[in-house]
Amino acid sequence: MAMFKRHTAIAGGTDRAGAHWILVPFALVRLITAFLTRFYLAVTKYRVGAALGLGAVLLISCAVGTNMIVLGNLREDALQSAEADLARHTLLLAEQTEESFQSLDLILSSCRRLSWRKESTTANRTI
Repeated sequence: MAMFKRHTAIAGGTDRAGAHWILVPFALVRLITAFLTRFYLAVTKYRVGAALGLGAVLLISCAVGTNMIVLGNLREDALQSAEADLARHTLLLAEQTEESFQSLDLILSSCRRLSWRKESTTANRTI
């Protein structure tokens, strides 16, 4: 029963130990504000902002250049891989087409032999 009362007290907000989690976001906001204030004072006093901006631009341009080079190489590799796959598939399709024509030729020659046999037996019967 005491356990039930403690949970209802925490849910109601009357327990002091359970209410400390509410203070954490306020402490983080205060800490972030203090850091931003010190950063602003450093930028205005020591002209760090220009150097920081230049560094950011250089860093971004290096990242973009590296990405372009990597993507260019990946594109070339992908094109070469696709070309090799296409050549392999073309060869496979050519072999399968040749086998299909051979089997069709075999079927037609078999049908021709059967028709000649029927014609020869029919001709022999009429004579």
